[in-house]
Amino acid sequence: MTQDPCYAQPIEIAKDIFWVGCVIPQDSFQCHVYLINNGDESILIDPGSVITFSETIKKISEITQLKNIKYLICHHQDPDITSCISRLEKLINRNDKFIVTHWRAQALLKHYQWETPFWLIDQNDWQLNLKNGRRLRFIFTPYAHFPGAFCTFDETTKTLFSSDLFGGFTKTFSLFAQDENYFEEMKVFHEHYIPSKEILYNALVQIERYNPELIAPQHGSIIKKELIQPMINRLKELECGLFQFGGDSNILKLSKINRVLKGIVDNLALNPRLINALRHIKKLMEELVAVDEFLIVAPLEPERQKLVLFSTNSKASYPIFVEEEQEKFEQLLEMMRKARNISLEKKIEMPRWGLCNKSAIIFPLKTRDHRFIGGAIALLRQNLDSVDTAYLDVFKRFVVPLSVALERELNILAAEEEKEKVYKIAIIDGLTGLFNRFYLNTVIDKEFYKAKRHNYPLSIAIFDIDFFKKVNDTYGHLIGDFILKEIAKIIKKGLRKGDIAIRYGGEEILVVLPFTKRSDAQSVAERIRREVENKEFKVAGLTIKITLSAGVAEVKNEHSINELIKRADENLYRAKYGGRNKVM
Repeated sequence: MTQDPCYAQPIEIAKDIFWVGCVIPQDSFQCHVYLINNGDESILIDPGSVITFSETIKKISEITQLKNIKYLICHHQDPDITSCISRLEKLINRNDKFIVTHWRAQALLKHYQWETPFWLIDQNDWQLNLKNGRRLRFIFTPYAHFPGAFCTFDETTKTLFSSDLFGGFTKTFSLFAQDENYFEEMKVFHEHYIPSKEILYNALVQIERYNPELIAPQHGSIIKKELIQPMINRLKELECGLFQFGGDSNILKLSKINRVLKGIVDNLALNPRLINALRHIKKLMEELVAVDEFLIVAPLEPERQKLVLFSTNSKASYPIFVEEEQEKFEQLLEMMRKARNISLEKKIEMPRWGLCNKSAIIFPLKTRDHRFIGGAIALLRQNLDSVDTAYLDVFKRFVVPLSVALERELNILAAEEEKEKVYKIAIIDGLTGLFNRFYLNTVIDKEFYKAKRHNYPLSIAIFDIDFFKKVNDTYGHLIGDFILKEIAKIIKKGLRKGDIAIRYGGEEILVVLPFTKRSDAQSVAERIRREVENKEFKVAGLTIKITLSAGVAEVKNEHSINELIKRADENLYRAKYGGRNKVM
């Protein structure tokens, strides 16, 4: 094997510790071998494979005689560190040599039927004491990457031989990590090899207790002191345990898929509102598939067939409540309802949606008891045949969290609607449908102070039904209530969108007119007065004529809304005692 001149000789990485590995050309999965030169108790760490064996033996021979190697540390049982041991046994001519490992690795390694006995770290207090006072400590890091995984720590140099931990897939060989960019090479490696974030975190915590000053992994690059803590901190946040998608074995692709899937699930879990999560999800999905629009349709109230639409193409920060074009949305909802776990549509035809010959991915969304609650559809800008099947598998994996997020959103919307109903009950007069005195005290007061602060006109008008007591006494309260409701409708219809009508008393209605001068308010009140005067109220076979009186006032030097109301009330008093059916 041709060796790069830079790495043709053994390299001392710490006092009496040498890299004796071999660079494998065009291989991102480099395997390192390390030698601790300790006289006739020298240690070979992760001896290596048959591929690199000749180079490793050559380098060792430049440092010490092979017979001085007493211990062969095997951090795990994989062939990249154990396949050369049968040959080493023949070359190391001594009877007191040992293979140092954990009992779980020994349970597999014994099947090689080596002549060399095992020295088990778990049966020797997790340390190896050497004659010259040097001591190796063994750190148990279970399941990183196999059940009996461990690391070796040299107390003399504070060097950690970390096995697979801190390893990486390197594009170009570099014995030492150059900067924090090495994390990207570690990231792909750990996502693939370490089963979970919790397992990796536990291993890192164990290692931190020893405060290593040099980390020598079996793969990737050696990490010097200044980079150790930054690498540990970033690894602690790494999600591990790559999913296998469609049987794909491309590690870089799997890493990308894993990142996208994690981002999708995180957004669904952490975003309090679904529409915000969907926009982030669409961006993540576009790393895998060309998504034109991602939308969800769900029946909000099945008994009233009211639908809610969430669309990434909508600029609104809230869902859209669909009360028109029901058939158009029902067509989409029915297609989603009929789909199975996930449906891939190569040529979707929905003319009413303007969709012809369009590719789409459809998800029916269900509760845990399999009740259909809505559906999602990803409309694509590319043909489905051109989409990597491994990427399509990603969508299957977030149907459940998407269903949970939709169910949560529907519950929020239902709660908000219920809250709105309760609020309306609190502020709306049950008979007339106008606002009540509670609304006057909580909201109208703010309108008064806004007008004062921003110096814009605000007027109020108080309407009172003339001789209303006589109507109740003559025709009864049911007839009186009918007339009061009809007059409330007339007043409400005669106002602008920003004006506010309030049932102020029994038959008194107060109207607040922001941005309105007294003269304009008087015109509004006069128009309403005339309409009531000219109307014939027909009820229970009766025809009844009614008139209104009104008092109008504009904000001047008042200090509260109550002072303004008092002035308007005084003008109403003048209108009533000046002949009624007039505006003062």
